Amino acid sequence: VTAHSYFTISMSLLPPDHWKSQHSFSRRLYLSLAKSAYACSDVEKAQGILQEILGECCCIKDKLPAYYLLVIILNARGEGMNAYNTCKEVLFELGEIVPESVETKESTKMIESTSKMTQNISDADLMGMKEMDEN
Repeated sequence: VTAHSYFTISMSLLPPDHWKSQHSFSRRLYLSLAKSAYACSDVEKAQGILQEILGECCCIKDKLPAYYLLVIILNARGEGMNAYNTCKEVLFELGEIVPESVETKESTKMIESTSKMTQNISDADLMGMKEMDEN
């Protein structure tokens, strides 16, 4: 509760053009305020703050922490489909395509194939692999 109060006071001290003049600081402060509001069970306030962050930030990199907390909140509220759709939209912005549907048989085959390919690779080796490219 104390952190939430401090963040709220800090926010009230920002200049009117803070999203332009102090964008990075504003983004971090608003995210901290959203986290503290959520921790204090003020979910509506947390979601409102997150929506403001998402509206003010242009870069997906700046939006990711807000999207992450938003998905957690949506899922906790039992809005799994909204959480899923939000994740799907974020992945699309990141250049990933999520299929509309996958048949159970097809997904089972993909999981089995992936498991076989990775069964002899240690966790440390997996973590050390470079990311896949488009090729």
